[in-house]
Amino acid sequence: MYGGQYPGLFLVTSVGRMMRPVINLQTYTIEYIGTLEQLYLNVAVTPEYIEQGVHTHLEVDKTSIFSNVGKFVPFSDCNPNPRNMYQCQMGKQAMGTPFHNWRSQTTGKVYRLQYPQVPLVRNSHYDDMNMEDFCMGFNAVVAIVSYTGYDMEDAMVLNKCSMERGLGHGQIYKTEFVDLTLLQERLKVNPNEVIHVFRRNPDILQQKLFLDSNGLPYPGTQLTDGDPYYCVYDLRQRSFNVTIYKGEDCVVDKYSIMAATLNTGECQRVSITLRIKRNPSIGDKFASRSGQKGIMSRLYPAEDLPFSERGIIPDIIFNPHGIPSRMTAGKLLELVAGKSAAEFGKSFDSTPFEFSDENPAVDYFGKILEKGGFNYYGEDVLYSGIDGRMLEVEIFEGIIYYQRLRHMTADKWQEWVCEKCGGILSPSVSLSGGTRFYGKKQPACVLCGPDASVRQLHLPYSFKYLVAELASVGIKTNLGLHSADDIISEPSLSPYS
Repeated sequence: MYGGQYPGLFLVTSVGRMMRPVINLQTYTIEYIGTLEQLYLNVAVTPEYIEQGVHTHLEVDKTSIFSNVGKFVPFSDCNPNPRNMYQCQMGKQAMGTPFHNWRSQTTGKVYRLQYPQVPLVRNSHYDDMNMEDFCMGFNAVVAIVSYTGYDMEDAMVLNKCSMERGLGHGQIYKTEFVDLTLLQERLKVNPNEVIHVFRRNPDILQQKLFLDSNGLPYPGTQLTDGDPYYCVYDLRQRSFNVTIYKGEDCVVDKYSIMAATLNTGECQRVSITLRIKRNPSIGDKFASRSGQKGIMSRLYPAEDLPFSERGIIPDIIFNPHGIPSRMTAGKLLELVAGKSAAEFGKSFDSTPFEFSDENPAVDYFGKILEKGGFNYYGEDVLYSGIDGRMLEVEIFEGIIYYQRLRHMTADKWQEWVCEKCGGILSPSVSLSGGTRFYGKKQPACVLCGPDASVRQLHLPYSFKYLVAELASVGIKTNLGLHSADDIISEPSLSPYS
């Protein structure tokens, strides 16, 4: 291009350059345009909006203005733009089926939804990308009602029986690589000599319960904090060194032995994959595809939840106050469309810009609900599960596709605490002069010196903010650490005494 904001002719030939296809209105062929060229082109979205002498190009499809993730949002044209952007971020945080060869994968950390489902209401791009094989959520019966007070703000009540049947169950696969050659490098051992190998101590019978003859854990073994993890044999000193597992309860999914080195037949590299079960618990985050996230506040028994005349009990209770301020009309349309899809056993298209003022989506799905014997507006008469009385107002109830996000309360926050003065050694909350030195194996307290005993504790993440708030008003926080034996012998040491 000549003149203008970017004078000159720019040819971008690098790998991964940004360009996208459009239709040239002069030649009616597909033309790929770049980012600099797009600024000075008039691209029409649909043929109806083409103005002669003004528009030079036409979008290939009406949804070409969206990204790949944005094309999955149902009825996105009925939501505010910030909510669609929130879903683009939360869609990448959802637990689902990232790949199908997960049994042979050695990725560091993988989140997997145990019982994924195909959405009843989905966009056409969902089928184009073959996302039926990579589902990232589940269909849930949602009742929009204020019930019991546990659903205030962004909280949501989950049906306990639905959870026990598998709703939202997930797993985390963690893979750890153990390389004994790195240990030999730190000890400055001749690299052509094998000193450390994986082997079990035959004299200790307890190791046979957890470790095989190679000194590695049996696949399928349940590990808890303090159990033997793997055993290494030192050929030079003829001694065994057992590594203890530290972490939450898990199951050994598999271990893979790498190729032996130096043609000695001894293996010095392995990868151990652990499977951690993560069922929904209080504080876990869920989100619909309209960018509305919610925190699970309580698991409510099914017999105490409201039920309809057909005996349908909702899986999720959502507060109606979360709709007007967010203005997510697309979520309401998805609820009605999902209810229609479940009644007639088929899926419905939720691609944006398919409906108009002359053919509104509310009227289209409302007539389908009437054919199935439901209310035109998707409302149902519910009865209280506590006393059996009919609720005085009709409840908006239907099916919404929910995602379970990878933000879970089971992921604890670790802190280092000085056992002598009780100071928390953290760069974020530096109390009692405590400072964490990253160059050492463990932090040291400035007040008590490096010889003071330092212990690592598992604390909830919210404790970080509690300590920060107390520090802002001049309250110093120290942790009194006592062993369980000391508390039994001296009950006055107990914090509950």
